[in-house]
Amino acid sequence: MTSREPTARTHRPWPRGVAALLPTPGGLGSLDAALTFALTAAGVPGQTAISAVIGYCLLTGCLPMAPGLLSWGCWPAVRHSEPV
Repeated sequence: MTSREPTARTHRPWPRGVAALLPTPGGLGSLDAALTFALTAAGVPGQTAISAVIGYCLLTGCLPMAPGLLSWGCWPAVRHSEPV
């Protein structure tokens, strides 16, 4: 038999578990380090891993805030409008 090489990387939930061990709000910092470590351990170059983790943080942290901030900004206009 020949040696088997992995054909696809699978998602492993352990970085979130490691991040939960440190008492930081939302795993801030520790989750980023664990995800970067996991990506580099999987063979991703360091700069690419850091870029991917920053992109992940932007997508999961900052992007969901945009609709909320828009709604919050429109709230006074809705609250003080005339009843229908």
